Amino acid sequence: MRALKNMKLLFFIAIIMTFSFLGFGQSVPEPE
Repeated sequence: MRALKNMKLLFFIAIIMTFSFLGFGQSVPEPE
């Protein structure tokens, strides 16, 4: 099942991007 594997990969990437985006939005170092 190649399609299923690709879907899982895309889903995994989407989760990582979401987490990194949330983390980036919460902890943004303000430049002095």
